[in-house]
Amino acid sequence: MPQKVYGAMTNQQKLELMEYYKSKLSDSIENRMRNKVTVLKLDTINQLLAIRTSPLSTLELKLFKSDKQAFIGFIRTACAPICHSTVAFYTLKWKPIEVGFKAPKSIAWMKSDAPNFQYNDIEWAKAKLENSFVSLHFSAEHQDIIAKNNCLDFMDEEDKKTFSPLLNPDDLVLHYNGFTWKGLKTTMP
Repeated sequence: MPQKVYGAMTNQQKLELMEYYKSKLSDSIENRMRNKVTVLKLDTINQLLAIRTSPLSTLELKLFKSDKQAFIGFIRTACAPICHSTVAFYTLKWKPIEVGFKAPKSIAWMKSDAPNFQYNDIEWAKAKLENSFVSLHFSAEHQDIIAKNNCLDFMDEEDKKTFSPLLNPDDLVLHYNGFTWKGLKTTMP
């Protein structure tokens, strides 16, 4: 991972972190900003790495493969205090690429059978859900990105009471099938 993608650790620090973790000497080091960086998960079979980069942030890397191409997914998540993620994709040479992934907005969790909602209320709800606080994670076993809706954490008590029954609490799983991303609603632990 080059400096331009993640510059808070030198290349030497990245190498040391992995070597220490593999040799079971330590699972953490201090980065340039004096934050403790800890390996949360290293799965060499499923090509997944998750690292806590500070008390409030993580990053994840996963290798995606298809007949057509292989590419690296890179998720950064910050929780201050509400968690929100960004995702980027790179070639194996760390050149940015577009793979057709669009992170869902909070409106994607709105139930289609929302009780007692009039049309004008739906427009109001859509406007309220435009500010999305969605955290993303890679599935270890599959070529999936798991999205969690954190918008209720951002709302005051009155809005939480209004929106809780309208939003599906399940995580949204977006599966890469080698060509496109398909969304599946599912309950995740």
